[in-house]
Amino acid sequence: MPNQQNYPEGTDCVWLGVDQAGAVAAFVTAGEGEIPTALLTGAVVDILQIEAMLLDLPVVGEAVMHMDLPRADDYLAMASRGLYVYDWSRNQYTRFATPTVAIQHSVLTETLQVAADLAVFTSVDFPKRTSLSINPMIEAVQLRML
Repeated sequence: MPNQQNYPEGTDCVWLGVDQAGAVAAFVTAGEGEIPTALLTGAVVDILQIEAMLLDLPVVGEAVMHMDLPRADDYLAMASRGLYVYDWSRNQYTRFATPTVAIQHSVLTETLQVAADLAVFTSVDFPKRTSLSINPMIEAVQLRML
C-alpha cells in the first residue's frame, strides 16, 4: 500500500526512473535534488532504501564514468548493475555513469518495478541524455500515474 513520505532534506538518496524504451536510471539527489512528487506520495518503499536494494541486483556489465570524482564507487556499482546514473548538479541531473549493458525495467525486483513505475519519462532516452531537468517533467510524470 502506498505511503506518503516527506522530502529527505539534506539526505543523499536515490530514486528510479524509466525511459521511453524501458531502460532504468538511478537519480542521486545530493540531498537537495528534485524528486517527482508521485514518488513521495505513492511510495511503496522507503526512498532511503532504494540504493541498497539496487546494490542487491546482480552485476551485468562494466560501468563508464563521465565525471572525475575522488570516490566513484557508488556510481560504478549502480552502473555495473545496468543503470544509467545521474546526480544532482547545478539545478539539473547530470549523467555521471553509464552501463555497458543496460537493464530493462522488467528485470528489476517487483518492489523496484513498482517504485520505477512512478517516474516513467515517455519522451526521454537515457542513452542520449547527458542531463535532465526534472522540474518541467514532474507534472507529466505525475499525469502518467493518474
